[in-house]
Formats: sequence, C-alpha cells, structure tokens
Amino acid sequence: MVNTALKHHRKMMHISSVTDNDQAEKIPEEEFIMSGYAYEDLLTMVQSLAPRYQLIFNLYAIEGYSHKEIATMLEISEGTSKSQYSRARAILKNMLEEKEELYNERVIR
Repeated sequence: MVNTALKHHRKMMHISSVTDNDQAEKIPEEEFIMSGYAYEDLLTMVQSLAPRYQLIFNLYAIEGYSHKEIATMLEISEGTSKSQYSRARAILKNMLEEKEELYNERVIR
C-alpha cells in the first residue's frame, strides 16, 4: 500500500504546492496530548494537510520510516523531509490548539 501511494505521489509531484526547503524549522520538541481527541477528528486534521506534508507526516509518524528512508523513497533531501515533517507538526499543533480554544469558549458560556 505504501509503495502504491509513493508511485502515485511521484506521478503527481509536479502539482505539489509545497516548496522544498533544506533547512528544518526549529520546533520545540514538546509533545502535546492527543488522547482527548476522537480518532476521526485527528484523521480529518491530518488529511487536511497539504499532500506533501501529509505524505511525509504519515511516513514518519505513523509508518515509522526514518527521514533518510523517506528522502530516498521520495527522491528529496533528508533536510527537506525533516523540514516538511516539522511544518506538518506545527500546523497540526495549531489546529489542536484552535480546537481546544473553541471547546473552552463553549464550556465557559
């Protein structure tokens, strides 16, 4: 399944709107708790990422591939893999924080 997804991604690579950047962004390694969220909510958030971010996030965080392996599979640099994973994490973290803020606003009212 992963290989099929990678083949599809390589064919569609030219339409990706994400730019490659060999400089990984520095994101604090603090972990945020996701146990309070429904699986469907988390899945929807991951699926809303840009295709390249989603692919790299899935390969690294879910499938367990290293950035070096991802770089080889996608024919990108290791730094690009790290950078895009870092950006995906930051986007997901912001989504979770926004969802938390909305929840807190509703509880207070």
